[in-house]
Amino acid sequence: MNKKTVVIIGGGAAGMTTAATIRKIQPEWEIIVLEAGKYISYAECGIPYYIAGKIPELEDLLILTPETALSKKGIKVHIMHRAESIHPQEKTVIAYDIEHNKNVEFKYDKLTIATGAKPILPAIPNIDSNGIFTVRSLDDAQNIKKFIEQNDIRNCVIIGAGFVGIEMAESFATLGLSVTVVEMLPSILGIQQQEMLDAIFAEGEKNGVKFILNSKVTGFEKKDGNVCGVHIGDKKIPADIVLVAVGVRPNVELARSIGLELGTNGAIYSDLQGATSKPGIHAVGDCTQIRDMVSGKWTWVPLGTNANKQGRAVGLAMAGQIPKFKGIIRSSVTKFFGLGIESVGIPKYEAEKLGWKLASTTIKSRTCAHYYPGGSNLWVHLYCDSETGRILGGQYIGPADSTKRFDIMSAIVANRMTVEDLAYLDIPYVPPLGTTWDPLNIAGRKLAKEI
Repeated sequence: MNKKTVVIIGGGAAGMTTAATIRKIQPEWEIIVLEAGKYISYAECGIPYYIAGKIPELEDLLILTPETALSKKGIKVHIMHRAESIHPQEKTVIAYDIEHNKNVEFKYDKLTIATGAKPILPAIPNIDSNGIFTVRSLDDAQNIKKFIEQNDIRNCVIIGAGFVGIEMAESFATLGLSVTVVEMLPSILGIQQQEMLDAIFAEGEKNGVKFILNSKVTGFEKKDGNVCGVHIGDKKIPADIVLVAVGVRPNVELARSIGLELGTNGAIYSDLQGATSKPGIHAVGDCTQIRDMVSGKWTWVPLGTNANKQGRAVGLAMAGQIPKFKGIIRSSVTKFFGLGIESVGIPKYEAEKLGWKLASTTIKSRTCAHYYPGGSNLWVHLYCDSETGRILGGQYIGPADSTKRFDIMSAIVANRMTVEDLAYLDIPYVPPLGTTWDPLNIAGRKLAKEI
């Protein structure tokens, strides 16, 4: 191939993985990354642990800097350069150089949009009060840490019981704050089974975290400009700091401005190789859709693991190869103090919307043989297509160091295994690490009886 210039808008996981993949295949190409912020290629998932003090320095979260990107990978990164406009006919991008207060033009042969996602801020009275934060970037992390250090913070309210809410609840509690998590749905991380929820409630109570489900925040109270309370109807919860963690939305303003077609959840429409509705322009990461391998439908799941896989696939495609990326199983895991919480597969409500009639079961088991000392309880929730027995997904709660045993569910779901397959799946066993019949075997057997 002739030497080409690639411009990538966005220096996060997806953008930098795309750039690094192209570089491995096309060492002569010029690769330019435009990043609006101060940092590139950092471990966003490590932010809660930095705020909690478990990661001592912010720099520990950095994977690449503009200097190392250039010296190690030959990638030219322009930080503090916010892409303002794209001109497909001229094949140029105009970026605003924030530091020098001027516009800069970049020419490209191939363009990738990796603008990510941005936090949702609901329209709640007084949401602009001091002490109300979202957390998505290293700047957010520094601002939260600084606010806690400089103020007398005792009570924290988190709005949203998703991944960010759960992980930040642990972080704030680790700092000695009294934490209340408010969630408008009757579930935590999509988990609705009462015995599994009870395990989360108990772990939270033991560590200073309280959950209020089925409740909607109606307003914030402030004093001298600072938040001092959160209202749920007539009820007020004291709050010296509030984290809004109700989700994110794809950052597609730039894509929309040039008429790119939008797909699921308003994310950029693209195929498995990142190609968009305009030739020569690709999209990757949290700003774009992704294929759900369970349903075969396009969905939107903004996770770092997905962004990295997409980045590799898009990089291969842009460099002239054919990637074998098929999509995702929607696997996710988090830690809440001593508990690990994991999910795999299409969410039940989505499966039902698509017409599947579901059968499900929940079992309680142990991490080791009943006679071996030191074991703990664990729970497995499993659901399948009631007509064929095909396993569509499941959830796991158990000790944090046991959670990875559930990872096998990704292969089970991806390979369209049935409950009968799972019931007799040959899973390794030794008394200190499991039971003769693995919890997944037990769940498969029980569910097989119900269909």
